[in-house]
Amino acid sequence: MRVSLPFRLEKSFGECYRLVMPRKRTSRREVLRELLSCGDGERAGPGGTFLEQRDGEDGGSPALWSSAVLWLRVLDVNDNAPVFAEARYSAHLPENNAAGALVRRVRAWDADWGQNARVRYRLGEGRVRGAPLSSSVSVEAETGALYALRSFDYEEVREVGLWVRAEDGGAPALSSNVSVRLVIVDENDNAPQVLYPPSAPVVPVRERGQQPRSDTASLASRCFF
Repeated sequence: MRVSLPFRLEKSFGECYRLVMPRKRTSRREVLRELLSCGDGERAGPGGTFLEQRDGEDGGSPALWSSAVLWLRVLDVNDNAPVFAEARYSAHLPENNAAGALVRRVRAWDADWGQNARVRYRLGEGRVRGAPLSSSVSVEAETGALYALRSFDYEEVREVGLWVRAEDGGAPALSSNVSVRLVIVDENDNAPQVLYPPSAPVVPVRERGQQPRSDTASLASRCFF
């Protein structure tokens, strides 16, 4: 892009140039603001910025002048940490799920360029019923997909809280964290059980005048005689 700047470049010697202020009064803050607006790698992009400089205008009529076009390549600095699309995430997973089931995806973006903008994900440390969190849940480093590594039982685990970290590829790397709440959904997988009164053994009772059977005679005699 072509921009108009409140200063000009003059060649001093070799490949060195010096910054020359125009005749009109221009504050240093204005010059700095213009430089920053052109030197932001996230705004200029990886291709750079065109600066057109008119220099060497003579006093003739008509005036003659020469121009030079400078190609300014802006190098990105890793000055942006990844930002998650949501402030926090939640997901619901029915119990008795299959091991390896997809829970949900988290996503973060980085405003830098190239390697500095490459985002990778990993789980924060935690435990589920005394076991390491990594034995129950995993996150795919490249995509941010969360997977359940085992089948959950609502009667044992009703909720899992975890943290996911997004880290960029800069040096040093910048990172941010987000919380994920995993809710286990109950399913009707247990039949009712009678707790009271307790069940009693079935005792055969003979009608009056009926001879007891041989296999129950001794039991009946113990109960009624």
